[in-house]
Amino acid sequence: LPLPDEQRWLHWMRSGPDEQVLEQLWEAHQQARLRSHPRFRLELLEACLQAATQLNDLPKRIHLLCERPHLMFCLPDGLLRALSASQEAIEELKAHPECDPDRTLWIQVHCARAGQLMQLGRAEESRATLQTLLEQGGWSESQQSMLELTLAYLHACQGELHTAYRLHKAVWQRMRFEREWWQRWAGVLCYTLRYALACGDLALTREVLEQFSEWAAHPAAPPAWKALWHLMQADYAYFEGRGVEQLFHARAVRALEAPDAPLSLGYESEFQTLLYRDPIAALHIADRALEQMRQAIGVEREAEWLLCKAQALLEAERFHDALETLQEARRLSRKLNHQLLLARCHLLHARRMLLAPHEEGMEQAREHLAQVEPLLSALALPELKVELHRLRSMLLMAANDADSAVEQAQHAVAYADAWGHALYRGLAYLQLAAALTHLPGMTSAGGTTGRDALEHAESLLVEYGAPLEWRRMQQSRPSIEWVSERGWEIEVRMLGAVRVRFRGRELTPDGWVSPRTRALFCHLVLMQERPLHADTLCEQHFPHLEMERARVNLQTTISAVRRSLRRALGE
Repeated sequence: LPLPDEQRWLHWMRSGPDEQVLEQLWEAHQQARLRSHPRFRLELLEACLQAATQLNDLPKRIHLLCERPHLMFCLPDGLLRALSASQEAIEELKAHPECDPDRTLWIQVHCARAGQLMQLGRAEESRATLQTLLEQGGWSESQQSMLELTLAYLHACQGELHTAYRLHKAVWQRMRFEREWWQRWAGVLCYTLRYALACGDLALTREVLEQFSEWAAHPAAPPAWKALWHLMQADYAYFEGRGVEQLFHARAVRALEAPDAPLSLGYESEFQTLLYRDPIAALHIADRALEQMRQAIGVEREAEWLLCKAQALLEAERFHDALETLQEARRLSRKLNHQLLLARCHLLHARRMLLAPHEEGMEQAREHLAQVEPLLSALALPELKVELHRLRSMLLMAANDADSAVEQAQHAVAYADAWGHALYRGLAYLQLAAALTHLPGMTSAGGTTGRDALEHAESLLVEYGAPLEWRRMQQSRPSIEWVSERGWEIEVRMLGAVRVRFRGRELTPDGWVSPRTRALFCHLVLMQERPLHADTLCEQHFPHLEMERARVNLQTTISAVRRSLRRALGE
């Protein structure tokens, strides 16, 4: 029986160098590019490079030297080695320009080096290198696209997503139908989609997803494309508020990854699905990601995950820990000059102060929101506009300026609706509902009442979980006494506090074993005796658990529903 490819390649890697060994290793190196783990690919490349050096095959040696920096950069512990390898490749290309007649390798190595310099905080040097090459002109479409994608990466590393989005869109329009070119560069499409969503370009989002879905479904598509497709679908589902679907795709990414993958691509999507459902589980994911990020020298991803950790701590109401983590995230954001991360840190800090209010906290919240304004002017991202106006509304409510609070909440709703992100729309409508409740009888400019805004917010947020603001609002709702006016034997009310009345006895909101028990009961009532598969309930009520554990939890929760009803209403 033939050995698996990587085992056959190991045989050639351990063989003494000759022409046949070199050809086999060279062929293996080409095949492994789209299927093997970066560390194994690097070992294969080093074996091939050693054989090419000993056999004086200069073209292959130069080519391998130029590919090596990228592979090193993909490893969490390879940044400094990658920078040294880039410099070595550049020196070899200068010494042997005949091995790179169209200068594609020259572009490739300089693009890799620019990314490495950015991760080390040398942003000006990295941008200057690329600008010099772009100004030279005369590049082919492929080379121009490589340069522009790398420049987009540099802008994104400093939070300038609008610039990154424009560059990605230009490359997509130029190279969309060059399927062979995307064989090498398909990984950037995930960022094309993310930048399009961040800027509200749904047309580009759908175009990229449609085209890539067709490519990924092709029998000859590289295996890595399947994981990339799931990752892109998860991002789009998160934007549209399809939580169960997002979790499915995030789990699919994890299932397709190698067991020894340095950092799961699905971590971010899993974190998003858990943040408002189970903040402690989200915190564990952030801690695992940070542990792996700190093995590397680059700090951009570390700063991002510190911010994620601070979000989870805030949702778990661990306010002091959230503040300490935020300070570290802000320090790294300043070091990187990452304006978007810095703006997010200020917004989260203000939110922390507003959710754990005291007199000094209100002033600090005001100061942090003031810090966001110049960053918003520079970045002009819908996310920042929505959050700035939403938090301003919260601040004005704390200052008992209800009219201005409603006005700011209306601005947040307008920006969120124009953008289309379901999570931010839900948060904006939730704040509008909170502001309107302070002015009985008042409606928004569009005639929306506080109840209308709240119902709309709940419909948008239900797929994400329960943000802290929503939980606080549910806790503060006044108790409403009611009696059945229709003479029904059993009556269930689910608008506002959930109440169940049976033959004169009542199950009050605090009579449930847990909030999850109440949610499952409401779900079953709304089905009105229609059949419902247990797996559907598992996905919707326990999306953060593996299916086997979810089924066990489902049975436990069903028992808790029965227990709650019996305790309050009798047998």
